Amino acid sequence: MVGACSESGQDAQSATTTSTSAPQQGGEGSDVLTLGALVPETGELAFLGPGLTAAVALAIADVNEAGGVLSSPVELAVADEGEAEGEQVDASTETLLREGVDGIVGPASSVAALHVIDQVTGSNVLLFSPANTASELTDYDDSGLYFRTAPSDVLQGEALAQALGEDGAVSVSIAATEGDYGEQIADFTADALEAEGTDLATTVLYDPADDDLADEVEDLVAADADAVLVAGFEGTGALVQEMVRQGIGPTERIVYGANGSCAEDLIEAFADDLAALQGMKCVVPGAPVPQALMDRLQAAEEPVEDPTHAPEAYDAVVITALAAESAGTDDPLTVAAEVVGVTTDGTPCETYAGCLALLGEGEDIDYQGQSGAIELSEEGDPTVASFAVDVFGPEGRLLVAEREYLEVG
Repeated sequence: MVGACSESGQDAQSATTTSTSAPQQGGEGSDVLTLGALVPETGELAFLGPGLTAAVALAIADVNEAGGVLSSPVELAVADEGEAEGEQVDASTETLLREGVDGIVGPASSVAALHVIDQVTGSNVLLFSPANTASELTDYDDSGLYFRTAPSDVLQGEALAQALGEDGAVSVSIAATEGDYGEQIADFTADALEAEGTDLATTVLYDPADDDLADEVEDLVAADADAVLVAGFEGTGALVQEMVRQGIGPTERIVYGANGSCAEDLIEAFADDLAALQGMKCVVPGAPVPQALMDRLQAAEEPVEDPTHAPEAYDAVVITALAAESAGTDDPLTVAAEVVGVTTDGTPCETYAGCLALLGEGEDIDYQGQSGAIELSEEGDPTVASFAVDVFGPEGRLLVAEREYLEVG
């Protein structure tokens, strides 16, 4: 099931079956770097799958065109992430491990990552996500084998505070869904607001399953802040609808949504009155996609419509390949020890071929990738990151083509 990958990614077969043999343990080294891509081909994040898969395929094509890793082509197996905690992610992860992969690029969902991280790192295999943001993953006991090119929610809090300040908000109220995601975004943003000297008027927690959020919104109205930040997934639509009814909707106040807040739940809630969302802004982690990469993604056999986190997926592959070259082996534990080093404190380089040439000259390198300056921390998190700021236009549609970007860290 593992084979050399073509540029379009169509030669990579999908690893979605299970086997009764024991998973192969990493850490032995074969001088052939084998990667798995655990991407959402189905499930609620399936819209990300084509872009992530194509970006991984393009990165491997570029690595192999430059001579591969340890003088051999990188090999790839692709598996469906499915739902975050469904049977598919377990089965796919097990199959990739049976294939003997040295590292897995993915999954997209933080929930899925927390679900399989012990399974992967316990097999001495590297796990490198282009899209995870959960803060719990920073200090997770992963034996030094987990990394990500997407920023943690700590940096999202900084980005939200910066965006609100640039929009002129002097005071901010936060409405956060009960649970880890909403409460952590609220806490990180509150800390960042305080650091910037912006007043936190109130923080209101709401139950996403509650159909009546009038009391919670009354508390927001009473706080009378310049801006309201909504941090949630499910229930966001109902909350913003009630905000509109009580006169603090996007057309009356500065209203921002964290990355989870501007998804289908919100759009579906306003299906009959999309114009009511006009002016609401959303801060979404992700770097601007370089035009050259976008052109290649759109030229794939199946053109990519949504390139979200594609730069980060490309970079996860290249960083892993460079770390293996630096380590002189595909042994995952040894490769993992080199990952942070190839992104910091060296001679800047922007392509695998260019970085490989510097390594061949005995130089330390600092890979500057498709997602920008990465600068991984010792915990494997980006210390600098880009965030898109999207706005809902007059017809209630996100004006993605007009998005602006800000950098934090």
